[in-house]
Amino acid sequence: MGDKLKGTTDNLVAPGIINYASVLRIPVKLDSNNWNSWSLFVQKGLASLDKEGHLTEKPPVPVTREWRIDDSGIQMALWNAMEPQVLSIAQNFLTVKEMWDHLSSSFSAKESLSHAYSVVQAYTRAEQGDLSFTDYFTRFSKFRDELRALFPPTTDLKVQEERNTKMDVMMFIAGLSPKYANARPLLLSNSNAISSVASTYHLLREMYGSDAPPTDISAMHTSTGILYSDQGHCRVGAFTEGEDGRIFGFSDADWAGCPFSRRSTTGYCVFVGGNLVSWKSKKQHTVSRSSAESEYRAMADVTSEMTWVRRLLKELGFVSNDLMRLYCDNQSAIHIAKNQVFHERTKHIEVDCHLIRDRIIGTKADPPSIQPVHVKTEFQLADIFTKPLRKTQIDFICNKLGMINIYAST
Repeated sequence: MGDKLKGTTDNLVAPGIINYASVLRIPVKLDSNNWNSWSLFVQKGLASLDKEGHLTEKPPVPVTREWRIDDSGIQMALWNAMEPQVLSIAQNFLTVKEMWDHLSSSFSAKESLSHAYSVVQAYTRAEQGDLSFTDYFTRFSKFRDELRALFPPTTDLKVQEERNTKMDVMMFIAGLSPKYANARPLLLSNSNAISSVASTYHLLREMYGSDAPPTDISAMHTSTGILYSDQGHCRVGAFTEGEDGRIFGFSDADWAGCPFSRRSTTGYCVFVGGNLVSWKSKKQHTVSRSSAESEYRAMADVTSEMTWVRRLLKELGFVSNDLMRLYCDNQSAIHIAKNQVFHERTKHIEVDCHLIRDRIIGTKADPPSIQPVHVKTEFQLADIFTKPLRKTQIDFICNKLGMINIYAST
């Protein structure tokens, strides 16, 4: 115990134990908007007691009784300096450092949804009121510059999608009824859990309950980038040309891409003679335990599709004995497909394994019909059906898919 505390019995709750509730005095209570000033008071107060290590350092090994008592005392003192909405979050952590790290990432002005929300609210509600034109212009320009700093211009589709989702969440929270005002700080500080309007709604249901859940839009969220890409090429049509009748396909999967169910998204496209004839984007029925498993499920889907296309062409009189090439960018999935020995980790996808393996290795009744081929990710054409991409990649894939501007002058 430091010299500053010697002889002051008011600061002790027991011999050798500091009463941090009386020693660590923080003049403001933490809410969703004053993290910078509140955290500064906390850091300076603990530094004066030579206890700032509880904010930045991991617990000692082994944890001593003295350290545990100090950490608990500091934590209770900080709890006393929080608003109830913030306190409900802070009480979920065992140590001061865990609590501090979470609050810092949630409320720091640089990244938090709370700060972005306050800037957007200030910008959209800016009014002249009693201000002069000059003062109003200065104030409005400040809000505009802060908003542009938070959302700088970009051509990255993924960044645009995240930005639009963030704005949707903030507008949804801003439009909540006044009776949910107490929920706003909790929602804004829990930015990791509310990745979309749907997840914000589900969090509200957990807090307040509801008898009428809306339509499930989780699959819509997964395909946002794909729909955006299609809309961006609404003047584009598929161009076909005569080549040989070889069949080949591309398969890909966005592992655990759904933020709600963590199911993966399957995407594939099938070509006949260099012409795109079939494509698909769909959320998988079950959760995959690895990226290789999700890719393997996608390979099973495109294998079935390619087999069906070959049988259809055969019925129409177009017979080809060439192996159908299946392009995949996951080496592990290709190795599983080629390996004739089932591993215990693949038993839960054994049906898909048998399906693909029979087409690759062949059986006594049917010769091999599929040849798996590894392709680099940048040349994976099925990527456009599973995730948002950069504009340059979208243009490249659309060109390879045979999409041309049908209104362009010739």
